[in-house]
Amino acid sequence: MQESTKIVVIGASGNGLDIVDTLLDINESVGYSKYQCIGFLDDKNELQDKNVYLGYKVLGKIKDFTQFSDDVFFITAIGSSTSYWYKKEIVSSIPLARFITLIHPTAYVSRSAEIGLGTIILQNVTIANNVHIGNQVVILANTIINHDCIIRDYTCIASSVCISGNVKIEENCYIGTNVAIKENLTIGGKCLIGMGSNVLQNIPDKSKVIGNPARIITNIE
Repeated sequence: MQESTKIVVIGASGNGLDIVDTLLDINESVGYSKYQCIGFLDDKNELQDKNVYLGYKVLGKIKDFTQFSDDVFFITAIGSSTSYWYKKEIVSSIPLARFITLIHPTAYVSRSAEIGLGTIILQNVTIANNVHIGNQVVILANTIINHDCIIRDYTCIASSVCISGNVKIEENCYIGTNVAIKENLTIGGKCLIGMGSNVLQNIPDKSKVIGNPARIITNIE
């Protein structure tokens, strides 16, 4: 029997619990224990050494990744509307080669798509042809990313987002639930697109955007 790949989840949040479910769903779909979840790393003091989900514990803070041997890999759950801005800073101390990419069995990923290291793709996501997804991207359930899109590193795309063809989303963005983005647009780096927004024009870097049609309400510094 093939040996399990050991995984530590960074962030004991809702996304982190979804990742545990994804690991278990992958194991069920392949018929053996492909992945073994060891537990979580999280910087919240009140979670240390506590059972968080299905018996899995928070084993330490993120800086404690050095306690794990080289045969243990990581996946990051960090990617909320409040934490996405700092995601790169939080995880950059861990070598990129120690991260693993996970795709839920119910997701569809085109054979011509490229998916970076440390990216997580959850239930019922559709990734169309010639899409390029960077490293450390989180894509939550039921999202659709159409042909020829580029999603840069550290971005989080929430549930049920619809991204039309040939859209570019730069590094470290947060795209909220039920957002729709028109084709051939660019979303600048470190933008926050509020839930339910319909984006019909290019968005400059560090913008907070909301509405239908979406409008810039502030710059983020």
